[in-house]
This record gives sequence, structure tokens and C-alpha cells, in this order.
Amino acid sequence: MDRRSRRVDLPIAVGSLALGLGVWLFAQSVQARMETRELDILLRVTQLPDTMAVTRKPDRIKATVRGLPEELDRVSWQNVSPRAYVDLSSTSIEGSAVMDFAVELEIPPELGHFRWTHQDRVEVEVEEIVTRRFSVVIEPVGVSRTGLKYGAATVEPESVAVEGPLSSLNRISTGKVLLDLGAVQSGESVRLDVRLFDAQERQIPTNLPPESGRKLRVTPSQVSVTPILTASDPTRNLLVSPVWTGKPADGFRLVGVDVNPNWVSVQGPASVLSELLTLETESIALDGMRASAVKQVRLRFPRGTTSMGPRRVEVRLRIEPVADSESAGPSD
Repeated sequence: MDRRSRRVDLPIAVGSLALGLGVWLFAQSVQARMETRELDILLRVTQLPDTMAVTRKPDRIKATVRGLPEELDRVSWQNVSPRAYVDLSSTSIEGSAVMDFAVELEIPPELGHFRWTHQDRVEVEVEEIVTRRFSVVIEPVGVSRTGLKYGAATVEPESVAVEGPLSSLNRISTGKVLLDLGAVQSGESVRLDVRLFDAQERQIPTNLPPESGRKLRVTPSQVSVTPILTASDPTRNLLVSPVWTGKPADGFRLVGVDVNPNWVSVQGPASVLSELLTLETESIALDGMRASAVKQVRLRFPRGTTSMGPRRVEVRLRIEPVADSESAGPSD
């Protein structure tokens, strides 16, 4: 290479060096201005096999995005966001298990120029989908409009199949239908929804948490119920008889007792009602009383009977000082 060529190349080299230095300085200034922000990304499950359900997983994962602040501020993060998911397509278990899955992050094209990092693994609890049969129990509610009472009922079918996650089925004690006596006729069949209950008589919803990807499936969801209504027990009005123990304080006496209501309608077997003349209250303690008082007192219903009205009555006790030195006591 001759001296003239070296003279020509030198300006080019210097220019290239200056251009490269300028680009580097610009890049450095851009880097210095970039910010990192943290986002909570909704975590979804994809490719869930039909034989499985998700019973526990994180709702969200952490992701960080790095970019120029003015560009980050222009993004409407409520309307556009990365999509985080775990793919369960290759999972196969019996019973239940807690498993570790890789997290995939899909970046929308309009956010692709940002730099992204994210939580790359999560633990997910999965369960096997199973099917069991449960007996259907009839629970009568309400009162018949015809004055009849519930005697018995037939149900068809007598059991239902429930499909769902293993842990959900383990909670189920029985299937139940609620028979509204005010909406049925004796001997006429009605179709009623089957509800699921646990051992504590709490209803179990068939809609499971959204992350499970499943719900409890009851087959059939309705059963046919045919009620048998029989004649109701007779009723009788009984005089309320207040019961008390003890006596007022020295120098005071019980001068009167008023009961409201003083008659109560009672329903029960005729053999029981025929033996009753009055309906007693629970005992009222008079010990140490020095003034009149009003008390709410429960009624005592004989076995097999029930109230057709109130189960408590108001008892007004009238207590007055004695006029002489005699000890006061309950009046007859």
C-alpha cells in the first residue's frame, strides 16, 4: 500500500472511530435512562388433561420489564400484558401430587422491544378426577297448604354419580333434595335438584375455584320424588301455667302473676293431648326479689308435641312489701 492510500484511509478510520464512539456514547446514555419495573402477571393453566384438576397454584407470578420511562408510561398495562402459563399436557398421576412446572411467558408484539425477565418455575397441586355414587336423602321443608303432614316419599333414582377432584369428593357425605311441602300434592311426582352436603350438613357448591378448571358433575342432576302426605295431628288450646321456685326477700311477697299469652295452641298425637290440662313454663326463681319484674320464659312441651304459636311467654310477677312483720311468701 502506497503513502497516498494511507493518507486516504486515515480520515475514514478516524471518522469510523468517531461514529462508533458516538453510537456507544448514545447507547450508554440510553442505558443510563432505562428503568426496571415489576409486574404481577396472571398465571393460567393450559392443556389440562380431562382426567385431572388443579387444586392449588399461584394466582400470579412476578415479572420485570426494562425500558425507557417514557415508553413504559405510554403502555396501558390494564389492556395489554404478557400471558403467563404452565402447560400440563404431559402430566399423569393417580391420587394427588404437588409438581414443579416451567412457566412460559408470551410477550405481545407491541411489548417485544422491552427486556423481560420472569419467575420461571412454580409448584402446582394436581388431583385425579374420580367418580363415586352417593345416596339421595329427602328433606321436607315448609308446611302443606292442605293441612296435611309429611309421611314418606319415594325417590328415583335412589343414588347419583358425582364426578370431580378426589379431595372434593372426599368431603361429600350425601346427596339431598329439598321437598317443599307447600308446593306438592300427595302422590304426585316432582323433579328436584340434587344438592351435595358434607358431614356437618354444609352444602358443597358444584362450582369449584376457577383455577381448578373443573366443577363437580352430578348425574343425574335431578331426581323424581313422589311424596305421601297424611292427615296432620290434632291441635288443642292449653292454658299456660307458670311455675316458680323460692320466695321473695324478707318483707316482700308475691301478690299476683300475669301471663301473656295465657293460652297456647299445641299440636300432637290425640293420645298425648287428651292427657293435658295445662302447659307449664320453665321454673322462675323468686329468691331475693324485692320488686315486680317481667320475664320471658320458655314453655315446656311434652314429647311428641309442638307449638302452633309462640314457644315463649311473658310472665309479669307482681311483688309488694308486706304490711306487717310476717315473712312474705308466694301466694296461692
